[in-house]
Amino acid sequence: LGMLAYGHVFACGVSEEPDYAKAMEYYEKAASMDNVDGYCRAALYLANGYSGVKDAVKSREYYEKAAEMGSCFAMIELSFLYENGDGVEKSYEKAYELCTKAAGEGYPYAMFRVGLYLEKGVIGEAQPEEALGWYEKAAAAEELEALFALGRCYKHGIGTEEDFDKALECFSKGAEKNESRCLTELG
Repeated sequence: LGMLAYGHVFACGVSEEPDYAKAMEYYEKAASMDNVDGYCRAALYLANGYSGVKDAVKSREYYEKAAEMGSCFAMIELSFLYENGDGVEKSYEKAYELCTKAAGEGYPYAMFRVGLYLEKGVIGEAQPEEALGWYEKAAAAEELEALFALGRCYKHGIGTEEDFDKALECFSKGAEKNESRCLTELG
């Protein structure tokens, strides 16, 4: 088994109770071997203290390495750090840049985030029509937050004409996957 597989065995408790500290050892070993998933898992554990140790700086460094290696997940996690100023200088521009890069790689959640930035005008003037396009791309990949956002756009005429049938279609697709806000809209 590879280092990540061993980490998953301990994290999931396949053989006994989960041993997150042992899982972290394997994730860090995989990261030391320049494994992108090892970097991401170790970063996640360090960011959230899953193995009993929180280290925001090391977590960020691992995410940065994984992002440099093309991990869209790492790019999004880094974007959250920049949005909140967690261990880095707060920068919506940098966060948007990371989301755009991941969206360009076809990562559905990143497409949703780009749409959100454009709809809300986070880094400039609001661009609701452009936001709608990103929401549509993400919703086509069944990204749940995008389905809700797209339904909201059709319901309220954001970036498009009001279209209750299309809104209902988006909310229904999200509700089929138990997206709570879509369920609420249908109610």
